[in-house]
Amino acid sequence: MVEAVIQTANAANDVGFLNLLRQSVPFLMQVPDAIYFQLNPAEFVIPRGEIAQARTELEKVLAQYVMTYRRDTFNLAVPIHRHLCANVLGAPLSSIQLASLQEYEKITKPKGVSLVVYQRPIVLINPQQSWLSGFYQQRGLEKGTNPT
Repeated sequence: MVEAVIQTANAANDVGFLNLLRQSVPFLMQVPDAIYFQLNPAEFVIPRGEIAQARTELEKVLAQYVMTYRRDTFNLAVPIHRHLCANVLGAPLSSIQLASLQEYEKITKPKGVSLVVYQRPIVLINPQQSWLSGFYQQRGLEKGTNPT
């Protein structure tokens, strides 16, 4: 019962949250509004303090974009098109870049935050052709909903 109230209250604030997130993570301005405002905000973290510093430093180190996610949230019941990773191409990382990501995640993981790296410049992709679509299909999920 409490979870439903929290989810409803959060849904009413999605646009406001997503607007604040764009202020904190500027590369998100490159995602068209029609896609961006459909994203599931429950999985994102607005970076502040040490997390914000780590995110921006890592963007410079990798020369790619970095997004902050809640470590404990990835909802397979959410339609594919509502996931950022199904709409924006992830960045291929060299072993050196992967090691840098892992070092920065030593800072963010204890705070419940994961870092995901996206290609710079942004490349939009069809969610139905994303790696996430294949992940959903392997698990018998269709369009991000549980099979009935």
